[in-house]
Amino acid sequence: MKTKIINVLLLTTIINYPSVVINSSLITATKVLAQPSPNCQVISVIEIIRGGVSIKRNNNSQYQPTTSTTELCLGDIFITHQDIEAILRCQVNNSAIRINEAERRFGANYSCPLEPSSNSRNMPRGDDKPLIISYGNLFSQQPTLRWFPPTQGQAVEYYKVELIGGEEPWEKNLIQDTKVIYDGQILELGRDYVLKITAVKEGGSESLSRTELNLVSEAELAQIKVALTQILEIDLESDKEALAIADLYLSNELNADAIDILMSSVEKNTQNPDIYRKLGDIYQQMSLKTNRNFQRLANNFYLTAEEIETQQ
Repeated sequence: MKTKIINVLLLTTIINYPSVVINSSLITATKVLAQPSPNCQVISVIEIIRGGVSIKRNNNSQYQPTTSTTELCLGDIFITHQDIEAILRCQVNNSAIRINEAERRFGANYSCPLEPSSNSRNMPRGDDKPLIISYGNLFSQQPTLRWFPPTQGQAVEYYKVELIGGEEPWEKNLIQDTKVIYDGQILELGRDYVLKITAVKEGGSESLSRTELNLVSEAELAQIKVALTQILEIDLESDKEALAIADLYLSNELNADAIDILMSSVEKNTQNPDIYRKLGDIYQQMSLKTNRNFQRLANNFYLTAEEIETQQ
């Protein structure tokens, strides 16, 4: 029986979620080396130092192996194999991204911009600095803090995450992870906090992003909890429940909480296209309001939803 592979992890690997792993034994690769499509829009070049990858071209349904320097086109997907060590070099800005995680799926534009970055004051983050997702109003008093890696500059060695505003400042040093669960003092309702994420890069250089987190008031928390309890009492299927809760959060301008509940489904390898489409909608709105770098992420979530639907 022909193995059926559904690309539901394109976006989780773009934002580098370590909880998602892929079993490469499920990939049926032929001996024909992967070749770019005739209408290839080159997004990046993967330079393999050790190990190998399998590539699914945007005009092909099969994964094919490559063990050398290879151009990657918009829409291509590649999966790393054991003992991989490679450099992904972005076409637009020639920035280098280290790839050393085995059995993971990546998009060709993993951390690469699709067009040259603008100097606009509306785009201060997400180029040489981390792009913070967790900002604005917040419902959870022990939130999961999320961000995307820089798309320019030297490779990141680790991130330093700080949350300031409480009685005791909170700090974590992470290696490559782009999310962390806040485990400090319970955040106080109605209080404002400052989230700082520093990317410490090769050679010792640093790039800092910062944003504000605004905890809902006690009255707002009580109202949201009532609505949340009503959703949970319906006993919906898990993905439908996640979508209902996300809509509740979005109606209260709680983008970070909505993203977190939807990403919990993504990290469980959901094949529900509505989850990815909803994330695409959220990032598209964030792109219009705050930073157009989110549009690239929205497009990729929409692409994943379409791929799932064509396979079902």
